[in-house]
Amino acid sequence: MNLIRSMFRPKGVDMWSKPYANWAQAEQASYGFKAENILEKVVDAVRAVRDKKAPYERDSILFDKIQYSWPLLSTLQKIALENNNSLTIVDFGGSLGSTYFQNNAWLKNISIKWIIVEQSHFVEIGKKEFQNEVLRFEYSLKEALAYKPSTILFSSVLQYIENPIEIINEVIAYGIDNIIIDRTGICNTEDKDIIFVQTVPEQIYKASYPCWFFNERNLMSHFVPNYSLITDFPSYCDPSFHRDNITFAWKGFFFNKTNTI
Repeated sequence: MNLIRSMFRPKGVDMWSKPYANWAQAEQASYGFKAENILEKVVDAVRAVRDKKAPYERDSILFDKIQYSWPLLSTLQKIALENNNSLTIVDFGGSLGSTYFQNNAWLKNISIKWIIVEQSHFVEIGKKEFQNEVLRFEYSLKEALAYKPSTILFSSVLQYIENPIEIINEVIAYGIDNIIIDRTGICNTEDKDIIFVQTVPEQIYKASYPCWFFNERNLMSHFVPNYSLITDFPSYCDPSFHRDNITFAWKGFFFNKTNTI
């Protein structure tokens, strides 16, 4: 089995297209990430982690050492501590459990229910091969919310949804106590979001898809006044880049329903 060094980053690859005027144009210029080869690679990698043949997987790549997002992990521990040592979390777009397997060694003394919402072909294999008493898979946010979670996690997912604000508004309307956003594209433009097509390096798998970079102020405005920003933090693994005097970076945010902490 070939493991990648922990600081793996593809070299000499331009992953980002020119900006597009709207999502439809970017989608037309890309070929998506529903290809069967992607699912096969992810399944093989997560099996290796589950079976303790590799310590860590991210985006179907196996690593020889776990990389932790310490701000995310400490946030999960904080939430559990303040909820009688329990954590019921919806991991929206959580693949086959990448973040769960990454962090579960640090959460063993916590009563956990970890519910993943994913595309149907991921959910089908998730239910068949990876579901257990802790880790569950559901086809929709509505199904996942039936578990009455205290927390929802959006890790590297909102930027790949055509209408992410609809999802955010659904979660806010539900009144979930804690919203964690991690590894999400942010740009320092004055007031607008930007759409690129992201091309995945073929060392990982062959895919391209539209990707938002959100104006941070605009993104934050959707949570006010229902939520308070407790903290923000940089991505633990995604390098920023610059283009046309704009900085593009990946950040995380922890929001708590106002007055609950």
